[in-house]
Amino acid sequence: MAKFDACTDVAAVGFFDCAGVTLFQEKASGLELVILKPRSWFVPTTNFDNAASAIATLFRITTLQWTTVYFQMIDSVGEDMNPIENYGADTGSGFFILTYIFFSSFFIMNLFVAVIIEYFTTCTGSKLLTPSQKAWVRTRRYLSSLNFGMVPKPKGFRGIVYTFVNHRFFEWLILFAIIANGMLMLSQHKGQSWLFDELMDWFNVVVLILFSLEMLAKILAFKLSGYLSDSWNKFDGLLVVFSLLM
Repeated sequence: MAKFDACTDVAAVGFFDCAGVTLFQEKASGLELVILKPRSWFVPTTNFDNAASAIATLFRITTLQWTTVYFQMIDSVGEDMNPIENYGADTGSGFFILTYIFFSSFFIMNLFVAVIIEYFTTCTGSKLLTPSQKAWVRTRRYLSSLNFGMVPKPKGFRGIVYTFVNHRFFEWLILFAIIANGMLMLSQHKGQSWLFDELMDWFNVVVLILFSLEMLAKILAFKLSGYLSDSWNKFDGLLVVFSLLM
């Protein structure tokens, strides 16, 4: 955050040095003038200071208007530090921009077009089917949607856990935790107070504990083989393990 901010005076080191007045060279009517003007610290329109600005900046990169952001990353020194030309040229600071352009503008767009083409190539032509053939197609689709691999309800304490993790209240609780965690992550912004940082750290710990308990409860209810049979459980478990390791 605040790594793209800059001072009107390139000689200033950072935010606290960007004060007072200095001499600026300007051209007017073909003449070079030296004018005494006050220094000022400004925030460019493309920045990552908050979620809204970050989304707008990434959208601008997606539309291939990326050169401004690229050079801002190259020149960036640090938070509340005045940028220096080509400061990060040797450290690959702009590699993120090039990678994002490749995946967002080329890979994702081509994938979107490929899905549309695949849809048209796999059309079943159901308009040409007879009523009995349409009924057979509906029957096949219904049978394919049934989940025959569902883990049967165990007995004893595992049965209680099984009933709890399959209850709608538990699903809504986990969904609320996911949405709240995402909203809190989006609320990060430049100049946030220490209290906000403390609350965010504590909330992240609470959410991690909740997700860990969810994973353990499902493993207890479904056993490890049943838990890993679901793709979403694999994804959730992987995120929990990586979060605990970090």
